[in-house]
Amino acid sequence: MKNKVKMISLDVSSVSTGISVWINGDFSRVTVLKECKMTQELYHFLLKEKADIIVVEKPICLRNAKTQCVLDRLVGIVELVALETNADFVELRPSVWRKYIRGDEKLPRKRQELKAWAILKATDLLKGKKLPKKVYSDGALIDDVAEAVLIGKAYLIMFDSLCVI
Repeated sequence: MKNKVKMISLDVSSVSTGISVWINGDFSRVTVLKECKMTQELYHFLLKEKADIIVVEKPICLRNAKTQCVLDRLVGIVELVALETNADFVELRPSVWRKYIRGDEKLPRKRQELKAWAILKATDLLKGKKLPKKVYSDGALIDDVAEAVLIGKAYLIMFDSLCVI
């Protein structure tokens, strides 16, 4: 029987955290955690899932010190669970994961345009997949969910490029 490798990729924000789950490199499912009890829910979700690899976007927030503290705390929780469960912990800078997703495409420069780009890319990647209603807002994927999917996909592309013999 083949062992299953579970990877969880996350995009944390102060409002919601997008989560995507991958099994043996194949997309499995997505979810989103909302602000209210996000810290506890994130901790318990990750403990319950027992991932082998946890990939999270490295928070880079130059706008607001309070937001930076919240993001750092959430990433700290992710790293703590990785330590407790012996999972590999990977942080990817936004510029790194976007490079693996964009290919030769020129990226937008503004934050809102980057979010819209991520939503389009993830929607295309997930075409035909049944997703829970809570990962949508106004008929489109929530940007945190879209970026969580793309972070996971970028890690898989990056890993594949390292394993070429």
